[in-house]
Amino acid sequence: MPSQIYYKEVYSQFFLKIEGYDIFDKNISDEYREALLCSWLHSSIGKPYVNRLFSTVTLSDPYQDEDPDTGELIDVDGMIEYELNSVIDEDFGDKQFVIEVLAYGMALCWLEPKIYSLTNIAQFFGTSDEKLRELKSHSSLYLETLQCIPSYMLEYPYSLNAKTER
Repeated sequence: MPSQIYYKEVYSQFFLKIEGYDIFDKNISDEYREALLCSWLHSSIGKPYVNRLFSTVTLSDPYQDEDPDTGELIDVDGMIEYELNSVIDEDFGDKQFVIEVLAYGMALCWLEPKIYSLTNIAQFFGTSDEKLRELKSHSSLYLETLQCIPSYMLEYPYSLNAKTER
């Protein structure tokens, strides 16, 4: 039976993982912010090392609908319905695992444009010492995150392989 997670659950975990709060800038409209978050979530699920964890996954994006009784617009929350290939702990563990994986994926999507910004790319036109120093300082967080995320995703479903063969 498919499990369900609301987008807001993943978003709140994502906000705990990022340090820059440019997403909360008052110049960004709520609609644009929601579009960014939704886009990062879709990108996170689209990564091959994430997508292969699911036997089925369905995304229902948030939207506004008219209340049949009052005629007012109501917000309908986005929802993810999924089934994992390897179920370990259906009550709590799998849901938390999926939220963590998607939040890490969103953090990578959020971080990527910052790494490839003009400021960071401009270093490639300096001397070799400048290039090496700047590349090291700007990309260490991104590279560390990239190195730990796939291993975290790979370890969970297969670490308890004996339990899954029921």
